[in-house]
Amino acid sequence: MTRVVVGDNGLLVDGSEVPVYSGTIHYWRLDRERWPAILDQAKSLGFGMVETYIPWSVHETSPGVHDFGQDDPRKDVEAFIRLCEERELWLLVRPGPLINAELTDFGFPEWVLLDPDVQARTALDTIHLDAAWGLHPPHQFPVPSYASERFFDYVAGWFDKICPIIARHLAPEGCITAVQSDNETCYLFFDLPYATDYSRDALRLYRAFLHQQHGSIDDLNALYGTHYRAFEDVDPPRDGPIEERTQAAWQLDWVAYKEFQIRWSVARFAGMLRERGIDSVPIFHDVAFQYTTPIDIPRMEADPQIDWVGLNLYRPPWEHRQLADRVRFLAGSTILPFVPELGAGLWSHHPATATPAEHEFVTLSTLMYGLKAFNFY
Repeated sequence: MTRVVVGDNGLLVDGSEVPVYSGTIHYWRLDRERWPAILDQAKSLGFGMVETYIPWSVHETSPGVHDFGQDDPRKDVEAFIRLCEERELWLLVRPGPLINAELTDFGFPEWVLLDPDVQARTALDTIHLDAAWGLHPPHQFPVPSYASERFFDYVAGWFDKICPIIARHLAPEGCITAVQSDNETCYLFFDLPYATDYSRDALRLYRAFLHQQHGSIDDLNALYGTHYRAFEDVDPPRDGPIEERTQAAWQLDWVAYKEFQIRWSVARFAGMLRERGIDSVPIFHDVAFQYTTPIDIPRMEADPQIDWVGLNLYRPPWEHRQLADRVRFLAGSTILPFVPELGAGLWSHHPATATPAEHEFVTLSTLMYGLKAFNFY
């Protein structure tokens, strides 16, 4: 039975409203003996809630070998959770599978990414390598396919280990009030139409999507002006020129599929979490900060596996117009306007570091435009 639900102005824990004004603490990056003082400082600043990732690659150090504090005390995530409970701090957790957090390989174990059956493919049928700059140090790595059945098998193994820990601490008995399904799902920022993913499993999912959309191959042929014998024969577009009018439907179906794949994978991860005991608190997702991700937030919130969707926001005050546009969109389209990552502090992609006064301006502006829940990141 769900004990925590999304309300009009925050989360309702057994009927009592809990504001979602949170701040991020990455426990694994801090010496364990510093955790109590840092949590105390967060509470002294007025936070009643904190947030953390739980990185897959940090805890699964080699295939099937997990460290939850046995070898490295900084990895004892359950001890960190208990410290939050002792201080009556609510907690949002984000167990992935993707983390980012400027971690090497986006927080995926390297051995998962090196499995050829996991790797996404480009329109040229080559391995899709992530860039080695900015958010992605210190090397390139293969982008995983979010349609790969092998990838979901690996994720299931990770969830089998981390979900029992999370489930022991769900609110109201514990401090965990919500759990995130994946993180900024957007083809690892390669979200333009023909960038990726043309892997075997992605094409299988694409063809299943076409079947769902059109019902029969005859109906698809009538729309496309083609003569396919079966959905399995349809190949997706791999570049953009439209030479004939009938090609527009083919191109638009591919774009619609790209959005469907994001929604499908986030919902599948959420279902896997629920199957492993994460069934009494909301499961949420955070849409990435760029404008190019093909995603419909209200449609994702309508999925029965996903309770709540927010939009990350990294906007300095000199980008006030974009900040206003995004928050007003959230306020008019979501069940609880939420920014899971409200950028604070230093971010390397900004040309200058915002001052404390500028951060205050951004925060108050988001509230003025209708934001009701946020996590400083």
